[in-house]
Amino acid sequence: MTMMCLTRQLTAVFALGICLLSLPANADEYADAISLFNKKDYKAAAQKFQHSLPAASDKSNALYYLGISHQAMGDGNKAKYYYEQVIQKFPTSQAANYALQILHPSAQESASTTSSASTNSPSSSQDNLDSLPNEVAIPFERGTQRHMYVNAYINGKALRMMFDTGASSCAMSFGQLKSLGIVVPKDAQKIRVSGTGGVVDGKMFEVDITLGKIKRHKVKMIGYGGADNDPLLGQTFFDVLNYNIDNPNGVIRFRKKGLKKSLGYDAIEVPFTRSGNNLIVDVKINGKPTEMTFDTGAYGVVMDPFSARALGLKIPEDARYGASGGIGGMQRSVTFFVDRMELGPVLRTHIPITLQEGAPGLLGQDFFANRPFEIDYEKSVIRFSH
Repeated sequence: MTMMCLTRQLTAVFALGICLLSLPANADEYADAISLFNKKDYKAAAQKFQHSLPAASDKSNALYYLGISHQAMGDGNKAKYYYEQVIQKFPTSQAANYALQILHPSAQESASTTSSASTNSPSSSQDNLDSLPNEVAIPFERGTQRHMYVNAYINGKALRMMFDTGASSCAMSFGQLKSLGIVVPKDAQKIRVSGTGGVVDGKMFEVDITLGKIKRHKVKMIGYGGADNDPLLGQTFFDVLNYNIDNPNGVIRFRKKGLKKSLGYDAIEVPFTRSGNNLIVDVKINGKPTEMTFDTGAYGVVMDPFSARALGLKIPEDARYGASGGIGGMQRSVTFFVDRMELGPVLRTHIPITLQEGAPGLLGQDFFANRPFEIDYEKSVIRFSH
């Protein structure tokens, strides 16, 4: 793989929010390396990962992070070397799955982080969005964990779907597709689907989706193996439109791009960047900065233990242990409260956070479900009402 190809994949690496699972024997040194990596001091991080490698109880993780660090520094050859070492020496590890996603992106995709340009380009569809009303109001219902559900049609079949800004593609299990009578084409692209619960096999193909008066053709859909989680209405459906989420009234108002903002000129604006299809925002937890995915499909605030440790978060004695997950299965988790969390000028205090091994950083419903907001793709901002 050329240096240019590896560089194009760097955004996808950080979009995955990957912090892997096992803690090496020299845990403190490894944690220091993770902290340096999160601070984007990749040279120092690479040196720490290299030094921790001989004593690591799981060398696949250290090798993988060495690859990411060298890739971030622009050394594609060294990055490729470490990725190949992971794949060759630890072929069944989760780190090998992630390395494959970087070296062979044409055969790997993620339901939560799609990096292919064709999946987020409006020109790839055959829609006539000009025929839509200026604004379409779609009611949603809250689930038991504050998730937002809408009633849609997939190839004419009625389906209740989770509205999920953290899912860069629409997705559902093979079992759910079969129950709807939707046949996955034999020539559908084989992919690996990465969710908060792990990695599973899947296929990508195209469907027609209708939501109220919004009709989209040839929308990218991912079918995956494993458990039947909630079907996801993701970015491949709605990122051609701006939308306002009126939480108090339970309505999503989609509107054409180019129209004036609907929350007024005194709204709080928070910028976001795009990583693949995901919306990445800068968050402060107890005053320390980190990047997270703005995710309406996440119940709460989620991150992996290594990232939490780099932010100085410690698990208190009264923390609640349990299990959480999604596509790919369930993982053990622990939940506790942090003193304060900030998204630009938006402040929440005494808010719960869940640590789950391998999870990307997700800013979920616990943080923003109590106020209206809108996503403006043209200005790359999220607007919150006062």
